Amino acid sequence: MKNKSLGINACLNMIRTALSVVFPLITFPYISSVLSIENVGKYNFAYSVITYFELFAGLGISTYAIREGAKLRNNYKTISKFASEIFTINLISTIISYTVLILCIIFVPRFHGYESVLMVLSIYIITITLGCEWIYSIYEEYLYITVRAIVAYALSLVLLFIMVKEADDLLNYAFVMAIATGGSNLLYIISRRKYCRIRILWNLKNSKIKNHMKPILMIFGNTVTTNIYVNAGMILLGFLSTEYHVGLYSVSVKIYSVVKKILAAVITVSIPRLSNLWGTGKYDDFSKTANKIFVLLISLVLPAVIGLMGLSEEVINIISNKKYLSAKLSLIILCFALIFSVFNWFFTSCILIPVHKEEKVLHITIISACINVGVNSVFIPLYQQNAAAIATLLAEGIGMILSILYARKYFKIQISKKDFTSVIIGCCAIIGVCIFVKRPEYNVYLNTGISIILSILAYGGIMCLFKNSIIISVFNFFKKHNRR
Repeated sequence: MKNKSLGINACLNMIRTALSVVFPLITFPYISSVLSIENVGKYNFAYSVITYFELFAGLGISTYAIREGAKLRNNYKTISKFASEIFTINLISTIISYTVLILCIIFVPRFHGYESVLMVLSIYIITITLGCEWIYSIYEEYLYITVRAIVAYALSLVLLFIMVKEADDLLNYAFVMAIATGGSNLLYIISRRKYCRIRILWNLKNSKIKNHMKPILMIFGNTVTTNIYVNAGMILLGFLSTEYHVGLYSVSVKIYSVVKKILAAVITVSIPRLSNLWGTGKYDDFSKTANKIFVLLISLVLPAVIGLMGLSEEVINIISNKKYLSAKLSLIILCFALIFSVFNWFFTSCILIPVHKEEKVLHITIISACINVGVNSVFIPLYQQNAAAIATLLAEGIGMILSILYARKYFKIQISKKDFTSVIIGCCAIIGVCIFVKRPEYNVYLNTGISIILSILAYGGIMCLFKNSIIISVFNFFKKHNRR
C-alpha cells in the first residue's frame, strides 16, 4: 500500500472536524426560531442521553481497530479476519446498548415522553456500527471520508429546510440530525469490500475475540474517565456556584472544545501510520514520522492559541454577546490548557497507544481526573468559572508531563532551532497584529477578520523567511504534483 501524505490527510480531517462543529452552529439559529423552546430543550436532553449510549456501544473499538488493523492492512485475508472479529464485538456491544436504552425508556420515569425522539436519534448508533469507518482510517482514506461528510451535511441542510417548518417538527429534526451524524455511514458498506470482507462470527469460541477484549476495555475505560473529567468542571460549577457562572463557563468551554477538536484532527490521522510503522518493526521511521507530526503541531497549536488569546474578547462577542465578556479570563486560562491538552493527546494517542501502553494512558487519565475534581471542589466556591478553568489547566498540564515521562522510552523529541525560532517569532508577530491592528471604530467582525488575515500572512511570511520544515514540505508537495 502506498502511503498518503500525512499533511494532506491532516488538512482533510481538520476540514471534516470543522464541519462537524460548524453545522450545529449554523443550523441552530433556524431551529431556535422554528421549533418551540420546549422542543429545543427536549431535543438537547435526548441527544445528551443518546451520546452516552453511543459511547458504550462504541467501547474503545475504533482506536483499537485502527491501531491493530494498520499492521495488517497489506494482507486482504488477514485484515478481513481481524475486521470480522472487531465488527462482531461492536455488534454485540451495540445490541447490549440498545437493550439498556429500551429498558431505560420503559422503566425510567424521566424518559417518559421522550420515547420517540430517543429512538429516532439512536439511529446514528447502529449506522456507526454498520459503517465501520475505522476501516477507512486504517487505509488512510481521509479524502473519501471528508467528501462523504461534506455530502452528508449538505443533504442534511436541504432536508432540514424541507422537513422542519413548524414548531412541532421535533421528530423530523431528530431524524435529520441522525442522518447528518451517522446516516451516511451506510455508504461505507457498499465500498469497503475492496479493503476487506466483513462477516458476523457466530462461533465465538474459535475466534480471537477474547484476545481483543482486554485492550479494548482498557481504551474504553480511558474514554469514559476522560468524559467524566472533561465534564467535571461544568457539573461541579453547577453544584457549587450559580447558573450565571455556569453560563459564563459554558461559553469558554465551547470555544476551547471547538479549537481543540480541530487541532486534534492532525493527531487522529497519524495513528494508523504510526501504528503500522511500530507494528512492522520500522522504529526509525516511527521516530521520524512522530517528530514530523510534533513539529506540525508546534507550528499549528502555538499560533492558534496566541491568536485566540489576542482575540478572546472578539470571539466571545461573536459566539455569544457582550453580556458574556466576564468569561474572558477563563477563556485565556483554557487557552494555556489547550497547549497541554493537545500535546498530552499527541503523546498518548501517537506514541503510547501504538506501542501498546494503553494501561499507562488510563493511569494518566485517572490521575488527571482526580486533580481536576479535587481542585474544582476546593476552589470553585472562591473563584467560580476561573477555578474550573484553572483545574482544567492543572489536570492537562500534569497529564502532559506524565505522558512525556511514559513516552520518552519510545520517542525522543527532535526539533531544529530554525523551526522552533520561526514559530516563536511568528507568534510574536501575531501578538503585534492583535494589539496594533484592532480599532475601536470597527465592528467586532471587521476587527476579527482583519486580525486573522494579517496574522496568517505575518506568520506564514516568517515561516517562509526561516524556511520552516513544514513550509518546505508543503512547497515540495505542490512542486511534485505540478510536474505530473
